[in-house]
Amino acid sequence: MPGNIEGNLHAEVINDSGHQSIYNGTVVQNYGHSAGRAKFIGEVLRPVQGATYQGSKFLAQCHQGTRKDVIKALQDWVDLDGQPPICWLSGPAGYGKSAISRTIAETYDNQKRLLGNVFFRRGYDDKQHIGRLIPSLSHQLYHNLPKSQDSIHRAIDAVRDINTLSLEAQFRKLIIEPIQATRKGIAALIPLSRRIIIIDALDECDDKDQMKAFIDAIIHIFQTKLKLHLRILITSRVEEVGAREISLFTER
Repeated sequence: MPGNIEGNLHAEVINDSGHQSIYNGTVVQNYGHSAGRAKFIGEVLRPVQGATYQGSKFLAQCHQGTRKDVIKALQDWVDLDGQPPICWLSGPAGYGKSAISRTIAETYDNQKRLLGNVFFRRGYDDKQHIGRLIPSLSHQLYHNLPKSQDSIHRAIDAVRDINTLSLEAQFRKLIIEPIQATRKGIAALIPLSRRIIIIDALDECDDKDQMKAFIDAIIHIFQTKLKLHLRILITSRVEEVGAREISLFTER
């Protein structure tokens, strides 16, 4: 699904019980029961509040009948076989990329296929801090894909301070490996609808070097031809990402 799909909007795909513990310098309570475990995960990962399509009051949805070609192209990319795992949707400011992202997020959330979504927003503290991206996605994954929970717990227990990990290591330990853990044994033989993760307005994060490191990390991870039944949609403005990052998406 590469190339111009509507006007100046452009999409590219990438081919290839109870005890206390200290995490990130903070004492948290570790519980044995499921509700306590969920609370523990929230205390450790500290997801950004109001950064999802459900929680943001700033996000508009595409009006019915608009951007139909773009939305159809993205749905085909998610649903059809033989598509690359990552799509980068770019366009100028004000073109409606976030509205498209919200529409796609709501569509797949209604089908229980949305694993996580983060909408960056410049000027809103944690909503522009890329260091909160992967923990926020992992927290959503924990709740949206329950079979991933044990793997996420093991990763946190092993690392103690997730902030000491590189972005690539965070993405592997908190996202990729937990998803892989759900497809072991007989579960790997059961047909599975593709899931999606959405990262909107990546260009609005506050650290451009970290943004570039994140792009490099996910490209490197997916070069290994992972079989995850997963799609990742990223949106940004072209001028904010830069020619080097664009080439990473288009040349691989």
